[in-house]
Amino acid sequence: MPELHTIDVDPETISREGNLVTLLQLTDYRRMLGEPRSTLRFLSTTTTKQFDCTEKLLQWLGFTEFPHRMAAGRPADEYVDSGRWLPVRPDSTDQDLWELVCGKR
Repeated sequence: MPELHTIDVDPETISREGNLVTLLQLTDYRRMLGEPRSTLRFLSTTTTKQFDCTEKLLQWLGFTEFPHRMAAGRPADEYVDSGRWLPVRPDSTDQDLWELVCGKR
């Protein structure tokens, strides 16, 4: 089955403060997402995530939808959702990112 999206993280966006690591994730989708007959449709998103390397937790600090791939075009919607820590799920993209930025293998 072909991948439905690709994920990139620019190393320049990774910052560390103690056991917390923050990064910007870019996700490009193969197909347009959003409500079918709406102007709120998108082909890419950027998500600012923060990982707690010690507790293996994750929170989203911000989320933006874009009408074109590679975060191009006028942002369709922006969300802020900080202060809600979630466990990093096994066998997920977030698990892979946690291992990458927290140095766990």
